[in-house]
Amino acid sequence: MRDLHSHIEEIAETLAPEHGPESPSEAVKRLLDYYERLDHPDRYGFVAVLLYEMVVLRVRDRAQQLSGGAACG
Repeated sequence: MRDLHSHIEEIAETLAPEHGPESPSEAVKRLLDYYERLDHPDRYGFVAVLLYEMVVLRVRDRAQQLSGGAACG
């Protein structure tokens, strides 16, 4: 299995601003293309990183809502 860091980098690169305004479905397509190139053990790591990213975003969003919209570091 790959180091999770390589999956983190791939996700960050895929969602980077230099890809310009795009639809969420375009970003998902690129991430799915990456996922399909992985072998099965690496797929588990990639999904784990995606879940982590989703949880972090949800927690930040909730913290901002609870604090009245102030930025959360």
